[in-house]
Amino acid sequence: MYKLSTDGVKLLNVRITHKKAPIHTLEKFTFKDIDMAHRKFLTSADIRECLILQTCNRVEIFLAVDKIEVENIFQIWRDITGIIDLSFKPAEFDHDKGAIKHLLRLTSGLESLVVGEDQILGQVKRAFEYSRQNCYVDSFIPIIFEHAIKVGSRIRTNTGLNKGSVSIGSIAVNLAEEYFD
Repeated sequence: MYKLSTDGVKLLNVRITHKKAPIHTLEKFTFKDIDMAHRKFLTSADIRECLILQTCNRVEIFLAVDKIEVENIFQIWRDITGIIDLSFKPAEFDHDKGAIKHLLRLTSGLESLVVGEDQILGQVKRAFEYSRQNCYVDSFIPIIFEHAIKVGSRIRTNTGLNKGSVSIGSIAVNLAEEYFD
């Protein structure tokens, strides 16, 4: 069993998703320069590792931190976007076991707009590889993400969760075919 808070380090996930923010609001939270955003978070004294996941339906930050200070994360986020009055009312956050549970639901397709869609697993993998290749993560976040990616793959293989219509586009096409015969 892995410790979640090795050496006082905690996992923090802060996110804005389609569940609480419409797309036009979600766009305000995106990072135009993802590399600069990683570096900006990592210059904070309490942040050791950073992984940013940005898709059309979510902006999520996974951080290895010494202290859980969500307001500090919000302020860094405001600084990066340049929107001083950016409201974080639609934000959600979890730490340690809650953050891992969310990540497992995410890689399994349970947090997607269309439950079971396959794209999110690939997006998580790409965000993880990007953070690893650029040294934005060290040893804490990779252990968690490697396992979460394996779990997401196994769930899809063993349950068939991702069978059938698994994207908004494919659902729209199926409905159109039914409607227009």
